[in-house]
Amino acid sequence: MRMDSRSLLRLKIWQKLVVVAVFMGLPLLFLAWLHIAEKDKTIEFTQTELAGVAYLAPLHNLTQALAQHRGLTNAFLRGETSLQGQVNESAQAVERQLAAAVALDQKTAGQSGLSYGALLRTSGKLNSLRQKWEDLRRQPQMGTAKEGFNNHTQLLADLQSLIVTASEHSKLLLDPNLDTYYLKDVVVFQIPRLIDEVGRLSGI
Repeated sequence: MRMDSRSLLRLKIWQKLVVVAVFMGLPLLFLAWLHIAEKDKTIEFTQTELAGVAYLAPLHNLTQALAQHRGLTNAFLRGETSLQGQVNESAQAVERQLAAAVALDQKTAGQSGLSYGALLRTSGKLNSLRQKWEDLRRQPQMGTAKEGFNNHTQLLADLQSLIVTASEHSKLLLDPNLDTYYLKDVVVFQIPRLIDEVGRLSGI
């Protein structure tokens, strides 16, 4: 330590200033690095949230279309045969929204390099949902109204599970801001639940 002190004493003034500047600058560089790293995390968090918002759009449209198809099919199976055309049209609407969801699931999400399905871990549930819809669609409309209603309701429950999965992995449910957290809670949970409950009441 004595040699270090003596060495410092022998330095010229400008050399001492350089040494001081270096030692003062190191903490600042470290703080700058921490700041940049935090900003990168924030950007990544926001990009993932945006992916979740984009993914939920066709799923909410699908929820509405499927709930409408449930109501029309229920009325048709209760004897309102004049609704056959509307039942078919609502089925086509379900298939359009389902196709849109599948297409987005396979699309690359922003700059992540991953598909939406891989990023949000939704592909398995979405494929299962599509298969169940195809099975339901192929069934002849000869079952009871109660059976048809229950089958649709189970499909809507599976769809809600898919929405929750997408929301969790897109970090929409981890928002630290209280006001936007409650807004996202309404979008993710309350609106689909309201659509389902209204459909249940109309099917009674």
